[in-house]
Amino acid sequence: MKLASSMQKTSALEKHFHTKHPLRMFYRDVLDEVEGCKGYFDLSAVWARLAPSGNVYRLCALQEVRLGHCADLQSQLRELAEEFEEMLGGTSEERYNLLIASLKEAKVDLDEAYEQAEKGWELDSFKTTGYPPLEEFLVGNVSRGLLVVPAEPSAWKDWCTSKLVGCMVAVVQILGPVMVVLSLWQDPTNYLQHPLETAQRISVKNVFCVERDMGEWCTILMGVVFSFFVVVQLLNYAHEELEDAYKFGRLAGCASFWAFAGGYINAWCVMWNILVIPVSFWKLTHASQVVLNAMTILFMFNLDDLAGTAGSVLGTSDTLFQRGLCWNY
Repeated sequence: MKLASSMQKTSALEKHFHTKHPLRMFYRDVLDEVEGCKGYFDLSAVWARLAPSGNVYRLCALQEVRLGHCADLQSQLRELAEEFEEMLGGTSEERYNLLIASLKEAKVDLDEAYEQAEKGWELDSFKTTGYPPLEEFLVGNVSRGLLVVPAEPSAWKDWCTSKLVGCMVAVVQILGPVMVVLSLWQDPTNYLQHPLETAQRISVKNVFCVERDMGEWCTILMGVVFSFFVVVQLLNYAHEELEDAYKFGRLAGCASFWAFAGGYINAWCVMWNILVIPVSFWKLTHASQVVLNAMTILFMFNLDDLAGTAGSVLGTSDTLFQRGLCWNY
């Protein structure tokens, strides 16, 4: 490898000159190696450690906060364009566009910082054009009114789609589990209606299903196994959501309505889905129905995840959301 050969050359020079070599060649080779590995370095693991997993609520919150930054920076740039009106000339919009074009064409050369240590040594990675951290918030105009919204038709369409999907998912996750419980609450198989009678029916014979046939025994066994599986999945999801809420708060803050509401909607959905499990499983008569009901419950509380249905509808993914959040903040 290049680093190994560099260390070998350095050691040979040290031995030859009987003095400690400044490791200049080794340092240069390290930077060359890093430059060569940039195309193969997978940053998705870095994004996952810094940013929370994506859901439609956090996506809407990110869009809302980002548009606020866009409006603020674009307002500052327009004020700057007016301040240098004589120098830039043209109309107000032309001056604004000229400043953005100049920003994109600005040359940034970091070679001067290494001039004293490495004279005559240049790396392309030290030379960039433009300033991406600012350009990110200056792509596409926004309009500020009651809400800050994109001005371009395509961006406006994406913004409306994400908000519409977010509202629909919120309605399903808020009302869906509640409707399931209410629809089954008056059913004779709902033993939660009469908890005292249910407690009296508990016996060793009933617990081990002694008087049940094979079909009923399989259904009960599948119900117990999948109840445990779904509850553990819900609790793990709640733990991950708590950690993700802290991550999102550290990066983008919790000033957005969507960030605030998303946490409570997920907590509400998890709580009611745990109540759905016994009420719906008691009514089932076949083992296959247990599997389908368990998958339905898991689908309901995973509906907002960008790794699933919401991401497919919006044309995004968990990785893209995490990268966008880290890039913006």
